[in-house]
Amino acid sequence: MIIKLRVILTGSVCFLCAWPALGQSPPPALQVSVSPRDGSILVTETTNSVFVKVSNFAAFTNITVTGSFLARQNIPFLDDGQSPDLTANDGTFSADLIMPKVPVGTASNVTLRVVVSGEVPPPDPLPDPPPPPQIVAATNTVRYVVVPRPANDNFTNAFKIPGEGAVITATNNYASIEPGEPMHAQVPTVAASVWWTWSPSFNTNVLIDLAASSFDPVLAVYTGGTIANLQPVAASTNDIVNNLKANVNFNAKAGVTYRIAIAGYDTNGIGDIRLRVAPGRLPDTHGPVATIINPASESLFTTNVVLFTGTAKDPLLDDTGVSQVFLQVNADPPTAATGTINWSGQLTLPPGTNVVRAFAQDIAGNIGPADTIVVRFINPTNDNFSDAIELTGLAGTIVAVNERATLEPGEPLHAGNEGGHSIWYKFRPPVNGTLFLSTTNSDFDTLLDVYVGGSLTNLVPVASNDDAFTNSDFSQLTTAVAPNQLYYIAVDGYGGTYGNIQLQYAFTTTERYFSLNVAPPPLGGSVTPPAGLYLADSTLYLTWHGRAAATVRGVCSRASFRADVSPRSPVPLATVSKVHWYWSRIFCPAQVRSISGSAPKRGGTFWNSA
Repeated sequence: MIIKLRVILTGSVCFLCAWPALGQSPPPALQVSVSPRDGSILVTETTNSVFVKVSNFAAFTNITVTGSFLARQNIPFLDDGQSPDLTANDGTFSADLIMPKVPVGTASNVTLRVVVSGEVPPPDPLPDPPPPPQIVAATNTVRYVVVPRPANDNFTNAFKIPGEGAVITATNNYASIEPGEPMHAQVPTVAASVWWTWSPSFNTNVLIDLAASSFDPVLAVYTGGTIANLQPVAASTNDIVNNLKANVNFNAKAGVTYRIAIAGYDTNGIGDIRLRVAPGRLPDTHGPVATIINPASESLFTTNVVLFTGTAKDPLLDDTGVSQVFLQVNADPPTAATGTINWSGQLTLPPGTNVVRAFAQDIAGNIGPADTIVVRFINPTNDNFSDAIELTGLAGTIVAVNERATLEPGEPLHAGNEGGHSIWYKFRPPVNGTLFLSTTNSDFDTLLDVYVGGSLTNLVPVASNDDAFTNSDFSQLTTAVAPNQLYYIAVDGYGGTYGNIQLQYAFTTTERYFSLNVAPPPLGGSVTPPAGLYLADSTLYLTWHGRAAATVRGVCSRASFRADVSPRSPVPLATVSKVHWYWSRIFCPAQVRSISGSAPKRGGTFWNSA
C-alpha cells in the first residue's frame, strides 16, 4: 500500500497527517490554546501554572502534550486531575514552570514550545486490511515577558530615606509578602509589600503619608532589626476623618531606625506609590484656592467654545501642593484643566446663561472652594429687533448663524413668508444714496426685508426679496435711502429654515463730491480741514496756522479755486513774514480765479484776488 505524507502549516501551528491514498479522508486539525497566553507578563522566580487546552480532544485518542522551556526539554503536561491540573480527562493539560531570575530594572523574554499529538480513531467498521494509524501533531510557541520584583521587595533590601525627610515615588507592582512578614495594620489580606528605613537626627513629630498614590495602600511603621522581631509603632489603612489616604503622625526619637512597610490591602492593591516623610508636619486637610482670571463674570460670547484661564494655590505650611484644577459648566461633570498654579481650559457652553465653576484638588486629595462666574452664550445676539446690529462703514460682509433665532410677538412676515428664525441689522446712510443687500453664499433659502420705524409695531416696509432670481435660494435687493434715516434689515429663512448667513452690504451715494488736496506748508504750520471729499456747492473754510511766508494750495476736483486770504488789503513786503493767515474760503465748483500777485520775496507785495 502506498502511504501519502502531507504537512499543513498555519501560523506557528504545524499539523502532520498521514493517511492511505484510497478510502480515507484527511484527519481533523487539533484545536490548541495555551494559558497564560502569548505576551503575558510573569514575575521573576515565581512558579506559574501553564494550561494547554485541546478544544476538540474528543475527536482523538492517546493525546500527549510536552513542552520545552529554557533548559528543560520534554516537560510533560498532564490531564490527570493532580495539581496543577484541575479536572482529569477534560482536554486541559497542565504543568508548573519556574520563571528565571532577571536583574532589577530589566525584563527578559522567554519562550515556551508546546507539542501536542493525538491519534484519530480508526473507522468503524474497520476495513480489511486495517489502515495504519493517523497521527496529528500541533506545535504552539508562546513568548512570556519576565519582570523583576521591586528592588526593595524584601525587608533586608529596604531603601534608606534621608533624616530630613523626602518625597519618594515608587511602585509595588510584582512585589511579594515574605515568609514571616507581619499582617501590616492587622489586615489579613495584605499583599505586595515594599520597604524603606528612616532615622531622624533629632526628636520630632513626623508625618508619613501616601497622598496621591494610585491605589488605597496599607502603611505600617516598625522598629526592630529583623523581620522576626519587628515592633509596631504606627499603622494606617486610610484616614476616614480627613478623607485622606493612609498616613501616620508620631513622635520619632533621634537615632532610632524606623522600618516603613507599604503594601496593598489585597492582591489588587498594586500601583504607583507616593511616599512622603515630613518631620514636623501635619496632615494636609485644606483644599487649594482656585481663581478664574479670564473671562470676566457676566461676559457675553457669540461662540460656544470659550477659553478660561486662572490660578490656583495651596498656600499653607502643611499643604501638599496643587494636583489638578477642574472646570464645570452648570451641573455637567467637571473636566480637567491644563496646568496647576497657572491653568487654562476650554469649555463648550450651552446657549443662554451659564454658571462656570473652577476648583482645585491638592496632592492629598483635598478639594478647595470653587470660584464661580456667570457667562452667557448668545448666538445670534441680534435675535430681537431691539438688539439689531449696526452695519458700519459703507460696505462689508457679515456672517451669522440664525439656528437659535426666533420670531418675536408682532414681528411681520418678512418677504411675505412665515420664516421663523429672523435676525436684525440696522444702517444709517450719511447722505442720499442706494443700499445694496445680498445673502449670496448663505447655505439655506433666505428672506430679506428692509423697514423704517422705531419699533415692531410701527414698521413700514421699504423693500424686500425672497429669491434674487428663480431657484436662486439667496435674496438680493437695492433700495434708495435718505441721509440720517435709520433703516432696519431683517434676514430670515424661508419656511423656517436656518443655517450660515453671509450678508453683503454696500452703500453708494447719489451726491456729487469734489476732492480737496492740500499741499504741506513749506515752512510748517497746519491746515484744516484736511484733504478729502467734500460735497459740491458747499462752502469750505480752510484755516492755516503758520507764518505768512508759507503757501497753502487746494484743488477741488480738476478745477481751480478762489481763496480769500486774510488780511484783505495789500500787505507791505517787510511785514509779510509777521502776518498769520487764519482762514480762507473755498467755493467748489464755482468759476474761480487763482491767487495773484508776486511770491513773498523782497521788493514785491502780496495781496488777495478781488
